[in-house]
This record gives sequence, structure tokens and C-alpha cells, in this order.
Amino acid sequence: MLQPLAAQLLQPSEPDAIRVATIKLLGRQRDAKIADLLLEAWPTLTPAPREAALKRNPVFTRLCRL
Repeated sequence: MLQPLAAQLLQPSEPDAIRVATIKLLGRQRDAKIADLLLEAWPTLTPAPREAALKRNPVFTRLCRL
């Protein structure tokens, strides 16, 4: 439900503030598909959203530890 909207908000055309806020919101979710969504967006993320994904998103952090 949240994923289609989040995917749109993670697009490169969105400002970093929107992308960071989206990543923080996704960090509150406990869905493994969120890691897929972040990995898909990763190549287009600038440093601020990447930092948010790495520091504040437990799902993505766990994936990076594997």
C-alpha cells in the first residue's frame, strides 16, 4: 500500500528533504520489501538520503550486515 507512493517519492525528481522523510517513514515499517525498494532507489540517491537509509532504517541496516 505504502510502497507505490514511497517509490514515487524516492524518484530523483523529488527534493532530498522529501526523499529523506520518505526513508525515515519507511524505517518505521517492518516489511522486508522496503529493503528492495531502497535498493532499487539506491543508484539515484544523493548523500543525504543514502545516509538516512543507512543510519535510520533498520530493515536496510540489517540487509547491509548480511
